Amino acid sequence: MDGTRPYTFAKKIGVEKGLFQYYWQKGGMPTAENLVKIQAGTGCSIDWLLTGRVPTIEGNLANIRFEARSLKEAGARIAFVNSVRKLKEIYDRQSKEKITALESVLDLFSQ
Repeated sequence: MDGTRPYTFAKKIGVEKGLFQYYWQKGGMPTAENLVKIQAGTGCSIDWLLTGRVPTIEGNLANIRFEARSLKEAGARIAFVNSVRKLKEIYDRQSKEKITALESVLDLFSQ
């Protein structure tokens, strides 16, 4: 809160002073809406605000690895779809004779 008085901070983030006092002085649990306001005003993680514990690097790394794998798989799917679209555009510009000839050549390589 950068040395800001609790009541000034409460007003700044849009939480009633009485409620903020209850959270601040008596350890009351904020509603989800007020928790998000406090998080936005402080920059603290919601995990820390709820538990007082700093999220571990190991836990964050596991999440990052999972997200990286998911993004890589999504990227591969997007690349495949784009390749199919591009191939369809090429086919649409070719004559039926050229397409038949190309398919015959591809059939020879696949045997």
